[in-house]
Amino acid sequence: MIGVISDDLTGCGDVGLHFADYGLRTIVHASNSERLCKNLKPDVDWDVLVVNTESRFDEPQTAYEKVKCVLRFFRKLNIKQIYKKIDSTLRGNIGSEIDALFDELNIEELPFCAAFPRTGRTTIEGYHYVWGELVTRTEFARDPRNRVSEAHIPTLLKGMSKYYDRIKVYDARTQRDLKNIAREIPDYTTVCGASALAGELVKFWGKARLSRDVESKTVTGGSKPVLIISGSGQSVTYEQIGELKRKKSLLAVPIDFERNRVEIPDAKNAKHILIYPQKSNHKLDAEKIIRTIVYLTTGLCKGGFFRNLILIGGDTAFNICRALKIETFQIISSVSPGIAFCRTLDGKYNFILKPGGFGDKETLIRCMQFFG
Repeated sequence: MIGVISDDLTGCGDVGLHFADYGLRTIVHASNSERLCKNLKPDVDWDVLVVNTESRFDEPQTAYEKVKCVLRFFRKLNIKQIYKKIDSTLRGNIGSEIDALFDELNIEELPFCAAFPRTGRTTIEGYHYVWGELVTRTEFARDPRNRVSEAHIPTLLKGMSKYYDRIKVYDARTQRDLKNIAREIPDYTTVCGASALAGELVKFWGKARLSRDVESKTVTGGSKPVLIISGSGQSVTYEQIGELKRKKSLLAVPIDFERNRVEIPDAKNAKHILIYPQKSNHKLDAEKIIRTIVYLTTGLCKGGFFRNLILIGGDTAFNICRALKIETFQIISSVSPGIAFCRTLDGKYNFILKPGGFGDKETLIRCMQFFG
């Protein structure tokens, strides 16, 4: 069995789909680690367990404790192979969560690779880039809740982790580089990186488990309407939303706090509905945006009208899942790099997890087409 830890929910989908696409039954626990021991049953039939600590915006010590809690639970389940997934733009409490790995697992050295070449994230001579730009020069570095001030990964880790000199940082420009890294580290039982390295490492860690039948990848209820919910402030998301509105027939519901307009739309008048905040609203309180999105989503999902969802942004996905009481779900397959199609264990909801910064302008259109 393999255990995976991610600091947000779309990251769980991003990393988990690599295991699912390889034929391993991959289950995600969406609730934060404080509720883990109360809600997760170890007798569920799975090969890979992915846990969301929801710790990206926490204080470092809180993130540290959450990861330690999950690691203790993994020990109870006798999980020996652990992958700590990090954000591919270096956001989050990377250092304190790595410290938790060293302290709880007593490891000597930790392989680390933040690259995800298929989504433009590369590491060259220790410096991290997004589509050829140093990460500190991108909009990810200006994230108001989690700024990135250092693009040189060894320097970043030195300022964040007391074990910085025991972290082996790998460069990677291409997928072939990741393949070579995976060939070098298969005997390590704990590895840290963006999701892309997991996609190569699984070929070594998961090769003995391929006898399980691959789950059905068909979308049940494909003729039913799709609800698209975005709370992301990334410019690529707004480009994707613009393209979706131009090419698909749907009811777009932009939330405009400045005009004090927040109303639940009439779902009967549209097959598909898109909810998103006006771009100018991201200067306002992020929590207010999320609360409003949750209010609209739960109102629309009452009565079972919407069972197919597209959730954009990790904070959005976590809060929507919590509001809809989605605690555990299965990753079924990949929609595109880093974007996972998932299904609740009771079959009530099908949904796609899309990180805010992933994809090209056609990505949301492909997500819609995935539902038929």
